[in-house]
Amino acid sequence: MRSPFRTLPILLLTFLFLGPLPLRADDDDLRFEVLDVVGRVTTFGDKIATKYRLKRGHKVDEGDRLTTGPKGEVVLALKGKAHLHLGPNTQVRISRLDIPEFKARCQVNLVTGRIFVKLDPKSSPQFSVSAGEVLCRAHGTLFEVSRRKDLLWVASHEGSVTANVKTRPWIANGGQVLKFEKGRFRYKRHNLELGEKERLSEFKDHLEGLKSPKKKADPPMSPPPKAD
Repeated sequence: MRSPFRTLPILLLTFLFLGPLPLRADDDDLRFEVLDVVGRVTTFGDKIATKYRLKRGHKVDEGDRLTTGPKGEVVLALKGKAHLHLGPNTQVRISRLDIPEFKARCQVNLVTGRIFVKLDPKSSPQFSVSAGEVLCRAHGTLFEVSRRKDLLWVASHEGSVTANVKTRPWIANGGQVLKFEKGRFRYKRHNLELGEKERLSEFKDHLEGLKSPKKKADPPMSPPPKAD
């Protein structure tokens, strides 16, 4: 039997040379929680190889695939780090979810549809969205990615987003929109259209309502009894 006094120095040397091992996504703090869901939203996970319908309070882990129906929407929260909103007819996969060197890292693969990503500026997690040949990296706190067949739009609402195509980076600053077709850059738009502004406003209001739910008003007090 190996003495624990011989094992301890080996572990210390391993930690010094290799650094801390990345934490796995099996901790509740490193899984998305369903804050709100509307319509039909289903998931299929690597750990639970079955398809089921998402409800409030359910957890979403690394490797899970989510699909929203024509009227389905879902808001996910990564505790103290990020919020993710999936619009109708959206398919995504949580392709990476871990904490290397004590900083959360998440990557979502967008197959089709639209997602909003809101990051907590205090924790500043590393967040990216892949869509075909385009990899979007967040440098701000709020951005949106939409994909429909061969078309892709990347909109930055707060801060900036870098969309990388192979080795070529394209940058969208706040209020700018990038368009790609079949993985090729088409143009940069320097303003949001009316529909984009409305979706952004609805998302912000919805998220604020979930984070600060309105308290129910207290019932009116009955009048004091009259004196005889």
